[in-house]
Amino acid sequence: VLVLAVGSMLNIVSINVGVVVAISLPMVSLWANFLGAVLPLIAARLNRNPALTSAPLMTTIIDSSGLLIYFYVAKHFLRYAGHVVDLHHGATPTDASQVGE
Repeated sequence: VLVLAVGSMLNIVSINVGVVVAISLPMVSLWANFLGAVLPLIAARLNRNPALTSAPLMTTIIDSSGLLIYFYVAKHFLRYAGHVVDLHHGATPTDASQVGE
C-alpha cells in the first residue's frame, strides 16, 4: 500500500504498477517463507544434508519463482484492468494495433 501511495503521489509509477507490486510483494514473501521452511524438511526426509538447501540455492529458486509470480500477477491484473496484454509471438494484428493505446 505504501508503494502504491508514494509512487502515485510522486508520479514515479502508474497506479497499475503500484497495484501489481502491492499484490505480488506479499505473495512472494509468503512463497519465500514457505520454501524456506519446506526445502530443508524435504532434504532431511530424503536423508540428505539440509544445508544443501543453503542460501545460494534458496535465493536462486526464490528469485526466479518470485519473478514468475510478479509477471503472473501483472498479466492477470492488467487484463482485468482492461489493458491489452501483448503476447508478442501470439499477437494478432488487431491486438498489436491496440498496444500503444
